[in-house]
Amino acid sequence: MTAPKDYEFYIVDGTIIDERTDSETRVYGQIRGDGMHGHSSVSGNINSETIKSQQFWLKQNNGKEIHIDLDTYTIPLRSGHDVIMVFVDNYTIPSLLYIKNTEKLYTLYNKIEKFKSSCILSILAIIISIAFGMACASSGNVYRPGDNVGTGIFFGFLFFIGQCIAYAIIIDKKYKKKNETIMNRAEAILRKHISGK
Repeated sequence: MTAPKDYEFYIVDGTIIDERTDSETRVYGQIRGDGMHGHSSVSGNINSETIKSQQFWLKQNNGKEIHIDLDTYTIPLRSGHDVIMVFVDNYTIPSLLYIKNTEKLYTLYNKIEKFKSSCILSILAIIISIAFGMACASSGNVYRPGDNVGTGIFFGFLFFIGQCIAYAIIIDKKYKKKNETIMNRAEAILRKHISGK
């Protein structure tokens, strides 16, 4: 299976001349205090999350220097490492990064194909659900709700939720497969570049 034709792959290689890894700790939570008849109590929870980010300057083989920001991705890099990166389309984070010195390959940004909700399909699902609900409300043959409009709306809502879940599962598999195909293509291009063929 080939990658979609509308994607372009770019190779950038060179030597890292400066690297920086930052970390930020975010603290969040709630604390409650109660006081009655001279007694007080404090309860709640506090959580913390440390987010790391990494960036570096790369001197390309053509002599030009570029700045690369890996955002929240972090990998063991240092100044002097020779790297090869594969970018897909206009994404600023490389999809693949290969360190020549350690012969290690890292997968970074691999969600090129993102979930795109279809307005037409969503509207169609709503229309079908409304029709189904009305059928439930007006026909004694469907779940036998009689003339109970509330029951019909309820079954229509359940039907709509079922459609949404099925739609999400199908679309998720579709985009996972596309991303897998794109990343396989990116890796093939990288391996070809490494071998010099």
